[in-house]
Amino acid sequence: MSFNMISFDGGGIRGLISAVIIKKLDEKYHILNKTNAFIGTSTGGILAIALANEIPISKIIESYTDNASIIFMPNNKFSAEGLIPENILSLFHSKYTHVGMKKIFNRFFGEKKLSESKKIIIVNTAQLLNTTKQGWEPVILSNCVDNIYKNIKMIDAALATAAAPTYFPPYRIDENNLGYCVDGGVFANNPTTIAISEIISQQLVSSLSELCVLSIGTGYKATGIPLIEMSNPLNVGANFWLLPHIHKGQKNIAPFSILQLILDTSSEIVTKQGYQLLKDNFKRVNPTLSKDIQLDDWHSINLILTETDNYLLSQEWEEVCNWVQDRWK
Repeated sequence: MSFNMISFDGGGIRGLISAVIIKKLDEKYHILNKTNAFIGTSTGGILAIALANEIPISKIIESYTDNASIIFMPNNKFSAEGLIPENILSLFHSKYTHVGMKKIFNRFFGEKKLSESKKIIIVNTAQLLNTTKQGWEPVILSNCVDNIYKNIKMIDAALATAAAPTYFPPYRIDENNLGYCVDGGVFANNPTTIAISEIISQQLVSSLSELCVLSIGTGYKATGIPLIEMSNPLNVGANFWLLPHIHKGQKNIAPFSILQLILDTSSEIVTKQGYQLLKDNFKRVNPTLSKDIQLDDWHSINLILTETDNYLLSQEWEEVCNWVQDRWK
């Protein structure tokens, strides 16, 4: 019998796509009961902790569809919006607060610790100052036996992995002297290979051949910078990466394109590594979107659901279902 892992990418409100996909797969194949480990970054980390904590997937979906305006609770500093361009305001303040997220996560997790879950949980975050190394540090928060962070509260792990720079403020965890942390997507928006490393190092499997991994993205819209915008690379300064790109009258890339570049490319390289390492025991699910949907664009929930429904009618989805039926034992 294989060791089954589900890995969830970061992607903000688009985590709704991942949640709906899991709901459909669980309805058909009862995959949640057959899953040994839940892995995630950012919104995917929230999904991983919630599913490992046996929160019904229907309630998780409701948290996206019904509570998005609470999760994305504006920072009061943005009350000047309209007077000061949002792109400029974002240079000085986080766009949202933790207050709404914390309220919802408290209902989900209470005071429970990662170690109280019967399923393996692996989520990541970036520590802004490791006092031993005197520098920032990637951190794996897990309930694996030898992980030093296994007694971190679930709510703290969820808030730390979801603290996306410029969107939410850094989140402070006092336990283990972690201090302030930000979204793990800054180094691993797709946490699959990090999780594989953790599982192997904890000796939960003896070889890669025992692993079976379903990696779920949050939807993908191909993005790139047109050659015309690179006519003089010497002009590519900080403003190039911070301001939106307009091409042929349309916004080609949203503000803070450097963040999108990091998230997209890190996810794609991990997908390639997953197939290289696990061959047929790895499956990537990441619907193609008709338009770019920003991490905080909760007003596009209906579009997100429509895009997901369209994917569920595709040939690619049928192949995913066949793979799950064959592999998830």
